[in-house]
Amino acid sequence: MAAPFLRRGWGQAVLGSILTVLAALALGELFAVLLFAGGAVPGLTLGTSLRVGWALVYVFHHAALELQTPVLHLPHGSDLVAGLPFGYRVDATVAFGLLGGTALVAWMLMRAGARTADAAGATGLTRGFQGAKIALPYGLLMFLSSWPLQFRIKLPDTGPFDVHPSHLAALVWPVIFGLVFGFLGGLRASWREVWTSDWWESDRWSRRLRGSFAGGIRMVVIALLLSFAGLLALAVARPHDTGLYFHLVFRAGVVNGIALLVLSILALPNAALYVLVPAMGGCLEVGGFSPFCFLSYLHFPGHFVVGPPNPSGFPNLGQAPAAYFVFLLAPIVATVAGGWLAARRAAVRGPTEGLGVGIMAGVVFGLILLVLLMLSVLNVWLNGPIFYVATGFYRYGPNPIAGLQQGLAWGILGGAAGGVFGGLRRARAPASATPLPQDARMAEGAESA
Repeated sequence: MAAPFLRRGWGQAVLGSILTVLAALALGELFAVLLFAGGAVPGLTLGTSLRVGWALVYVFHHAALELQTPVLHLPHGSDLVAGLPFGYRVDATVAFGLLGGTALVAWMLMRAGARTADAAGATGLTRGFQGAKIALPYGLLMFLSSWPLQFRIKLPDTGPFDVHPSHLAALVWPVIFGLVFGFLGGLRASWREVWTSDWWESDRWSRRLRGSFAGGIRMVVIALLLSFAGLLALAVARPHDTGLYFHLVFRAGVVNGIALLVLSILALPNAALYVLVPAMGGCLEVGGFSPFCFLSYLHFPGHFVVGPPNPSGFPNLGQAPAAYFVFLLAPIVATVAGGWLAARRAAVRGPTEGLGVGIMAGVVFGLILLVLLMLSVLNVWLNGPIFYVATGFYRYGPNPIAGLQQGLAWGILGGAAGGVFGGLRRARAPASATPLPQDARMAEGAESA
């Protein structure tokens, strides 16, 4: 039995790996070619621009890039503001993810995992393990292609940077992506079969778990959509800032503007996530092990207050205007709706069961939020003997651990409320509208026999 399991499906796994890399590469090269055609980066050759697009494929996976510069210099004095070693040689490791590209990679890997499971003739839960086979050829392909990728780039108002991917990260992250999304893609076609198989003694926990997964995923989707809607509302409410943004984007020409818009579209999920965490009461941070919170309900950009000097060197910020507390609706609506949907999908039989299912959905919400934050946050590690730097570590974005805590708090409370409401609705529904549970169907069949 083991030999056929190991032999089948490898052709589809290899083909799916190649197609996934090509799809991600096409997206990266679209930005790179526009960047070259626009001419905004002086001295940028076509070959270097194509390597930039190639490097974006690793950014989609949160695989770190190694950067070296003989003299650190960033635009508008941002290196001084961040406390970076201005004017010195710097060797740094930078890791972040553009979630728009990550979504494309995840979708392609899930499709490849499904095709691999089909080719192997697997059924049920075995389909997931067959789909996860794609991790091996995909990881090897990404790892081997990272070795020839090296280039030097000099952006406007910066020093030159030598760039290449971290070879270890180029192997580890694609393997993780292949295992997770290949498994999910293989399992997707038999998702209903997994929850209704004879492995479950009754339908009690199968429907509860199924409902909690469905509700937690919907919490994340609704929360990000509402956060993005909040960004659009701000763009309409503050037309001057919106106009200034488009002026800066297209200042170097139409082609360069389109290139920056492509990059902005790839970063839209990051932006929605960076709005969601402050909406839940968290912080958007910059700094190292003692970060500075520059966006929250208590720290709002542009609202400076008089007080003792900030140890981080950043200005003291005041509370956000009252209108911005409307963003609380994003986590409230998302978690309550997700709890209600979880109770509905689980076909709960009362408010008590709905409470439990809603809480489990909230836990799923918090865990998914943690994964998204880990993928999206920008992390910088300074390597080498830079003794004048206190920690050598910098982060831009929400703290993933704090985001997990806030996600669990909101998800559990909102999911519990939505689950109780869904349970009450189910309890008041006519008896004929309630589907007969699996264990009751089994008992009825035994009596008739």
